[in-house]
Amino acid sequence: MKRILLMLAATAAMVACNCNESCKKECNAEGTVSATTEMASVAPVNLIGKAAVITYPELKAEIQYLSENQVHWKTTDKDGKVEEETNPAFIRNITPTVIFVNWVENSGMTISQVVDTEKGNVTVYGTVTDEKAANKRAAMVMEGSWQLQQ
Repeated sequence: MKRILLMLAATAAMVACNCNESCKKECNAEGTVSATTEMASVAPVNLIGKAAVITYPELKAEIQYLSENQVHWKTTDKDGKVEEETNPAFIRNITPTVIFVNWVENSGMTISQVVDTEKGNVTVYGTVTDEKAANKRAAMVMEGSWQLQQ
């Protein structure tokens, strides 16, 4: 009986400790404990209606995020060759400051970008038709700097 009373007293003491502010926990009306998370609230970045410049080692890209489902892009390579298109797109926030952008160009090339607006960088994964490849597609990955235009 003494052991049971000691266990009940120890449990009550632990619950009392768990419900104080220094433990970063809250007690609800029933006396049970639930952990709370302290996070800074960051407003999601919205690219729609905005433009950015992306600088890669081999080329520069100007991207206009026309709507949630359309982008306009223009690239200029090191030799001055310019390509430009408007394509259907998929644009979604992964986190408030990291955005996924995907589109298929008229040539069939697919572009998938992960844009980190806070760090100012972008990772791009692209695929193109390649008859020599086992799956008839070739892939490339590029890293670049990303800057929102005013």
